[in-house]
Amino acid sequence: MAKIDAFLVVNVDYWNYTMENKDKIAKVGMGINMVDANTGKILWKASHHIIEDYWIIKPDLSKVAKKLAAMMIDEMPH
Repeated sequence: MAKIDAFLVVNVDYWNYTMENKDKIAKVGMGINMVDANTGKILWKASHHIIEDYWIIKPDLSKVAKKLAAMMIDEMPH
């Protein structure tokens, strides 16, 4: 039997390249819920997005998402 205290449920809100105020941007947004494995109660939740601007070479959205996930996990209660 797995000894799991909580699950992280992640949803992606933004995953795109777009323009804002004539600037080219890569935008990734996500929400995370930490759910107690025994009760199903949400213990912690967060939602955030990150924007990277560019001129010619588009940033890899998966790398932008990894930065965002790391930022959010650093804020998560441990």
